[in-house]
Amino acid sequence: MPPARDVPRLARRAVGQLHREVRPWVDRARGAVAAAREAWRATAPQGPGSAAAPSVSFGNTRTLSAALSEDAFRARAPDLGVRGDAGWSLRELAPREASAARDELLHEGYVVLPSIVPTDACRALVRATEALEADGLPATFLYAYDDAWALGAHAVRLATALAGAPMDLLADLWAFRVPPRDDAAGWTPHRGVTIPLRQSGFPSLVTVWVALSDAPAHGACMHFVPLHRDAAYPHALHHARPRAEHGRAVPMAAGSVLLFDANALHWGGGSSRRAEPRVSITYSAGRRGAGHGEVLTPPLSFDERLRRIAEAIVTYAPREPSLGGAPLAWAMTTARASGTAAP
Repeated sequence: MPPARDVPRLARRAVGQLHREVRPWVDRARGAVAAAREAWRATAPQGPGSAAAPSVSFGNTRTLSAALSEDAFRARAPDLGVRGDAGWSLRELAPREASAARDELLHEGYVVLPSIVPTDACRALVRATEALEADGLPATFLYAYDDAWALGAHAVRLATALAGAPMDLLADLWAFRVPPRDDAAGWTPHRGVTIPLRQSGFPSLVTVWVALSDAPAHGACMHFVPLHRDAAYPHALHHARPRAEHGRAVPMAAGSVLLFDANALHWGGGSSRRAEPRVSITYSAGRRGAGHGEVLTPPLSFDERLRRIAEAIVTYAPREPSLGGAPLAWAMTTARASGTAAP
């Protein structure tokens, strides 16, 4: 414990460091909200009796409402379903594999499970992402498809197998497409949450990150500071500035699934022009009764899926500075209509 005379100085230093770490995200959030409000004002329906969603040009011919119809999603990805049609067979864990994976996650903070999602399913979801991209829609619209929710249900089964206790699917969703450019990268270093999660041994909140494409070291693979090398874990979780020598690249093959403690410090690496687009989809699994957030119970209706996508876009827009225009305006309008976004 420091001498009493040093406490005010140390407290000021800690507050200053926290301010420096948080300020960039605050600035990004303000910019994203300002851009969305401007887009929303330009596209929102005016006057009584107008439709609830903005009608904006998408591509050259289609309105946003048409681009977000069930028929449009079905046309983009004929191999995927939007009405309970998911049919891929996903690999389960044998008890011995689950036990070894649990030990790995507890020690390192993360574990990779290979060959969980079949190749055909990965390719179909990647093709859907490319079709969404061509229409100006972010990868998070993958959650419109049954197959994304089948993966979510399986993610919870995997987390439950490792935890040895029931885990639930939470309303915390995001999908990624990192382009193959030298200036592209995944998200910067961060932790999912900064409250300790291991009061009962296994973390009460884990992230499940599914590689739909290969994620090699030169193609924006995930990086971690292993928990046993993280000086800030578990008592200073607000600290999110890893030392270079403590970072560990975690390349993955398509179809692999990464589970990690939401306290673990992690980030997406840089891509390159030699890589392919890095496509992945994520889920959060929380221990039943732990109170980590709203629990989702698939199957969800198509309209409910769109609402969850809107909420995700509003939540994570500050981390995606390139996300703006019509999708962000639509998301803010939809979230506001459901009471999940401030006006």
